[in-house]
Amino acid sequence: MRHLCLALCLLGSVGVVQAADSLVIGQTIKASLTDSDRISDSGGRSKDYQVSLKKGQLVALNARSSVIDPVLILFKNDGTLLEENDDHGESTDALIVTTIPADGMYTLRINSLSGDENKTTGEYSLRAMLVSE
Repeated sequence: MRHLCLALCLLGSVGVVQAADSLVIGQTIKASLTDSDRISDSGGRSKDYQVSLKKGQLVALNARSSVIDPVLILFKNDGTLLEENDDHGESTDALIVTTIPADGMYTLRINSLSGDENKTTGEYSLRAMLVSE
């Protein structure tokens, strides 16, 4: 009986894994981070996008919002960190420009920063651009 209770307690504590949406080079996505999105390490909200990239491509990934302070994180196809950006230039928008090291499916994560002056939910636009092949 104790084992059954323990198993049920463990099952109840496991979070639901949300499937990542797709992002295609040349596409702009307008979306929102909501209270139902995963909580990020910074205490804001987080959403993942899968993007297929090829070795040698120079790509630019941009997140803009007038509501949240977006952070972009790009993970390699093996799950290791490739690039991260919080504030680009004078704005709170995020921009990653990087050369892709290998063919594969990459994960682009958008996080919202939390804090007294930062909203953790709200609308954003996310854009993937090919700078050169």
